[in-house]
Amino acid sequence: MGRLVRNRGGVGSLAATVLGSSLSFFVLTNFAVWAGGHLYPRTLAGLAACYVAAIPFYGNQLAGDAFYAVVLFGGYSLLTRWLLRAPQPVAA
Repeated sequence: MGRLVRNRGGVGSLAATVLGSSLSFFVLTNFAVWAGGHLYPRTLAGLAACYVAAIPFYGNQLAGDAFYAVVLFGGYSLLTRWLLRAPQPVAA
């Protein structure tokens, strides 16, 4: 997902990437838990039960992903703006 949006800037593309990556992780990992067949029956109802049981954890995952995206990308943006505004040394 990062390669798809690396040339696009802005909060909107970053938010979409965070949401998309969190959602894909949620879907894939919970499908793998269901497919393992140890906790849920291998039926459509078992798959639904697996996803429903994981919903409370998804909120925490999404909040953590959003927090770290803001810290990392926001921090990088602030740092580059600060460095660009710093006075440049005069070459002798």
